Amino acid sequence: MALHLITGSSGVGKTATQKELVSRGYTAYDTDDPEKTGLSALHERATGKQVAQYNEFNWGNDGISFETHVWGLTNEGLARVIGESASQDVFLVGRLREPSPELDDAIGLTFFLKLPNVLIEERLRRRAEQAKNDQNVVLWGMEQSQIDFTLEQNSVLTNQFKLLGAIMIDARTEPYRIADEIEKRL
Repeated sequence: MALHLITGSSGVGKTATQKELVSRGYTAYDTDDPEKTGLSALHERATGKQVAQYNEFNWGNDGISFETHVWGLTNEGLARVIGESASQDVFLVGRLREPSPELDDAIGLTFFLKLPNVLIEERLRRRAEQAKNDQNVVLWGMEQSQIDFTLEQNSVLTNQFKLLGAIMIDARTEPYRIADEIEKRL
């Protein structure tokens, strides 16, 4: 059994894929939803020090920016999922900005869900429009600056994960087909 990473740009369908894997009986954590999982927190980029939990910060305020901070697993969260993966396949699903050496050593397979920018932008705008009616929902991609950042980073991430040997999966299909493709590789 092993720990696997499923990642990709915002809007590619990581959360839908995570839910599909859970419906099939797998343990799959959405690292972009730390309120539910308790796995992720905000870290200083320079030191790696954890500085805030979910909902304890606002991007762009209090000196918090993409240049100075990253979203990553907590030490406790990483230890927990590594322990769980000793007896079962476990999936970490989300955008871990700066994987740690400990995470790199623990990962079995890495799957990268890829989409062209035009589809990512379409999905982010549709998701933001749907979320406007729910005042309790805060989603990445609700602001134009977030969409712009995601689109700028998409080709960088795609190339980065190709070079790292990730299994590239075309995310223009339904989550059940993405999960089928992942299961074939296990």
